[in-house]
Amino acid sequence: MTTPTSPCDDDIFHAVTMTEESSWNEGYHEGVEMGRKKAFEEGYSLGATKGTEIGKEIGFYSGYAAQILHICKEENSKASADLVNKEAQRHQDDKHSREVAQNSAVHKKS
Repeated sequence: MTTPTSPCDDDIFHAVTMTEESSWNEGYHEGVEMGRKKAFEEGYSLGATKGTEIGKEIGFYSGYAAQILHICKEENSKASADLVNKEAQRHQDDKHSREVAQNSAVHKKS
């Protein structure tokens, strides 16, 4: 005759037979977690290094473009001022020419 096994006996037997699988699962999850931490550290380090390089490059070009823009505005400002001065001088020359012409016309009548 066979004796029936109790649920407690089944749990012990199950635990013994599943030791390899549970050890494998535990090791797998620990390995995944360690891999994540290692990858994070490597990725963070690489990202910080590359980010610094790219940031310096972008900063250089941004400063360069700002300087060129400043120079263009300054030259444009000077060119505009020169144009205004030339127009003002031309206007004064025209005004003076008209006055001279009027004075000479008045003197001719007298």
